[in-house]
Amino acid sequence: MLALYAVLLLITLYIPVLWIASSFFLILPFFIYSAKYPAKNSVMLIIAAIIISMITGNIVAVSIGFAYGTTGAAMGYFLYRKKGKFSVYMAGSLVFLANTIIQYVVAVLFFHFNLIDDSMKMLRESFERSVHMMDQLGEPVPDKAMEQFEFGMDYFRALVPSIFVVSSFVMVFLFTVIHFPILKRLGVEVPSWKPIREWQMPKSVLWYYIIVLIAAIIFVPENGSMWYMIYINLLFMLQICLTIQGISFLYFFGNLKNWPKAVPTALTVLSFLFFPVLYLVRILGIMDLGFDLKQRLQQKP
Repeated sequence: MLALYAVLLLITLYIPVLWIASSFFLILPFFIYSAKYPAKNSVMLIIAAIIISMITGNIVAVSIGFAYGTTGAAMGYFLYRKKGKFSVYMAGSLVFLANTIIQYVVAVLFFHFNLIDDSMKMLRESFERSVHMMDQLGEPVPDKAMEQFEFGMDYFRALVPSIFVVSSFVMVFLFTVIHFPILKRLGVEVPSWKPIREWQMPKSVLWYYIIVLIAAIIFVPENGSMWYMIYINLLFMLQICLTIQGISFLYFFGNLKNWPKAVPTALTVLSFLFFPVLYLVRILGIMDLGFDLKQRLQQKP
């Protein structure tokens, strides 16, 4: 497993293009090992992997080894204890999120590298160059466009906590999709996901969504305030939950009406490409949670 990790790490660090694929497999050695052996063995594997990272790479390699090692070990440990797939997924997501936050804080405090601020600075400079170029061509950028750009920048900055959360959960979801079939072929007992049509968010999600909207009406969030950041992030995360519920309903309804599987899949893809479709899917999620549409349709003769 250490040899496999070392090869994947070298590819990730030093081979352009291939690092995109290899980075998804860095977690695999820890995942496999932790699913078969007790936790204390996994700790030794992580320590050895960190030592190899120090030898073959730099501080970036060490952070990669620790993040992927602890995430894979956490997921493998839950498999070793025969936990359900959702428990494995949540454990991996929370550990990966913790690693992401720790690495971000360390980079800012000790290396004075802020990925978010640097990215926003580059984006702003690119926009200002475009504005200057348009002015020279005699086509000044409208003030409304400038205001929308500033609003977008402020909105993105406020959403940083949610971006960390969503990116971590998406990454670990991809890990499960890629690696669970591999683990199964290696003889590891792997639990299965429920079909998407059976996914169900708690009804409390809808109530939280309504409460947040009412609170925003009573206490209007001002741009830059703490309440604005809390409101934006809560609303964003709740909207994601409602969207997932809407997608689940699409698959449920498609199964009920014997649609080809390609139909709800296509609608799901369209919902992420076109905002009007996304809004409709979210509304379906709200209606499903509020009126128990799945249960009502199942009981309908």
